[in-house]
This record gives sequence, C-alpha cells and structure tokens, in this order.
Amino acid sequence: MTIPDTLTTMGSQTLSQRLTQGRLPFDEALRYAMMLAETLRNLHDTGQVHGAVSPAGIVLADSNLELSPAVPSDEITPYTAPEVVSGRPAETVSDIFSYGAVLYEMLTGRVAFEGATPAALAMNIVNSQPVSTGSPAADRLLASCLAKDPASRCQRMHKVILELKLLAVAARKARAAARRDSLEATQEKTAQALSLAQSQIASFSEHLAALNERSSSAEQELQSLNDHIGSRLIPKLESFAERFTQFEQSLSSIADRLGSLEQSVAALGDRAAKANTEAAERFTQVEGAVSSIRDRLMRVDGQVPPIVSRLQQLEARVEAANQHASEARDRVAADLLQLETQLKEHAAALESSRTAGAQTDDLVEGVIEMLESLQSSVLEQSEGGAPGLD
Repeated sequence: MTIPDTLTTMGSQTLSQRLTQGRLPFDEALRYAMMLAETLRNLHDTGQVHGAVSPAGIVLADSNLELSPAVPSDEITPYTAPEVVSGRPAETVSDIFSYGAVLYEMLTGRVAFEGATPAALAMNIVNSQPVSTGSPAADRLLASCLAKDPASRCQRMHKVILELKLLAVAARKARAAARRDSLEATQEKTAQALSLAQSQIASFSEHLAALNERSSSAEQELQSLNDHIGSRLIPKLESFAERFTQFEQSLSSIADRLGSLEQSVAALGDRAAKANTEAAERFTQVEGAVSSIRDRLMRVDGQVPPIVSRLQQLEARVEAANQHASEARDRVAADLLQLETQLKEHAAALESSRTAGAQTDDLVEGVIEMLESLQSSVLEQSEGGAPGLD
C-alpha cells in the first residue's frame, strides 16, 4: 500500500492532494505555513536537516500538520534548493528554500519552478524567479526564502516565523481597513438614500395636496354628471327596460320552440332505436342463413369423398380390364398358330370381351353423368342461398 493510500484510509490527506483542488485561502495557507515553519524550526534546533521538503511529504489531518521523514533520492523536484541541484549536500537554508517553494504553491495554486525535463527544471531553479503572488508583503517573504545564493537567503526558521506573523498582522489590518472602507461606503450610501427618500417624501406631499385639490374638483364634476344623468338618461333607461321586456318575451318564444324541437329529436331517437333493432334482427337472420349454407356445404364436402372413392375403384377396375385385355392379346400372339383350329371358340371369347368393354364404358358414362348432376345440384343450392343474403 502506498503512502497516499494509507493516508486516505486514515482519513488524512497530503498537501499535494489538497493542492489538486486549487490554491488555499490566504488565512488557511498562513495557518499551515506557520505550523510547517514551527515543525522545521524544531527539527533544525536539534541539529537535523530534512533535505526533501515537498507537499507530498506534508500530511494534513484534523487541522494539524505533520512532516513525513525524508526519503533519500537524487531526483530534482520543484522544491529542490539551487545548491542541492549543483551537487552540494542539503543544509538548513536548503530546507528554507524548499519551504518558500511550498508556501508559494499554497498561496498561488501553482509551482514556483517548472520544467518539461529534469535539465530544464534544474535550469529554472538556478536562474529564474517565480511570478509575483499579487501580495507585496508575501513577495518580500518569498524573496527572502527563495534567494539563489544560500548566504543571501533567510538563515533561520525563527526569522521566517516572525515574517509570517507580520504578514498575518498586515493581512488582518488590510481586511479591517477594507471593512472600514466598506462600512464608510455603506454609511455614505445610506445617507444618500435617506436624503433621496426625504426629498421624495416632500415631493409626494406636494403631489398629495394637488391630488386633494383635484379630488374636490372631481366631486363637483361628479355632482354635475349626476344631475345630467337624472335629466337625460333616466327616460332612455325606461325605454331600454321596455325593450328588455320585449326581448324576454322573444326568449320565452324561442324556449317554447326549442322544447318542441327537443320533442322532435326525441321522436327521431326512438325511430332510430327501432331501426337499429330491426337491423339487428335482419343481421341475425342473415347470420342464420349463412350458418345454414355453411352446414349444407359441409354436407356436400362429406358426400364428395365417397364419390371420389368410387371413381378410384372404377379406375382400378378399368385398369384391371386393360390389364386383362393386354394379357389376352399376349395369349393371342402366343397362340397364333392355334388360332385356326380354335377360331370359333376364340370368336366367342372375343365377343364376350367386347360386351364387357361396352358395359365398362356404360358404367363410366353413368358415373360421369352422376358427377355432372351432383355439380349442378351444388351450384343450384349456392345460387338459391344468395338471395337470402340480400
């Protein structure tokens, strides 16, 4: 399990994880900066150097801050001091440089030094300066921490803590001044609004007096209008009342006619209901006729298979007769030499065969006539059922 996973499991997060949400509010950044400065001061007072201060090693939990032990590495980060980039061992002032880079990132939300490659990053750390934070006091503190020359850099965390306290006091003074300015501006706006309201009240009083005068004039005009109505409009109203009476009488006549029309509509409804009943009865009769025709067709369908069977039997008999005739012709061909001696007997047998063939032809003709009669009967029955459908 990695360190970030462990921190998440414990309900904590690193400063690096917190910075993914953007820069910290100024007061929160100062609070964490003060705690980190105290931690480094205590570490330096024991004669130790951390050597790898970065947001990834700073743990935030329950408004507290903890600095994780350094992990030995030759990798150059945006928080590595220039002298360490040049190959020198980390010193107390190296931790102060790293501290300044972390503070800059908390205040701005971006790293102080960037580079697409380790060489470019090292070049920027040694030669370039970070962009201003927008706060002159914060820029002065950061310039003291991020000086390229270790000798020009702030030498002790104690001095950094003092600068942080001064920065916090200056921030409080700036907020107080801003609040005073805002309060004064609010008071000035209130006074202006009060003056405007007083002038509006005076104007309203004048307007109210003018309205009272107009109201008196309007009452006089209203009295004159009442007199005019009494002398000229009352006769017209009486005439209108007479016309209204006539109109009511016309409405009564129209209501009587509507009653008669409703009776006619009711009679038409009864006739329509009766017609619907008759149509339903006729439809029932038609359904019965269709059902009867369907039954007759089913009976006819039942009679057809026996007839077909008889025809098949007749065909079998004809086939057998043809077979017998073929056998007879074979026998005649075989017994040709004996024909002369048995001519009379053969003639009698031949006559008998002809008689049987004639009977067979008569039987076939009878069957065909029977089928034609059956077909005519079916057609007559179908044609006889059609008028019932109408």
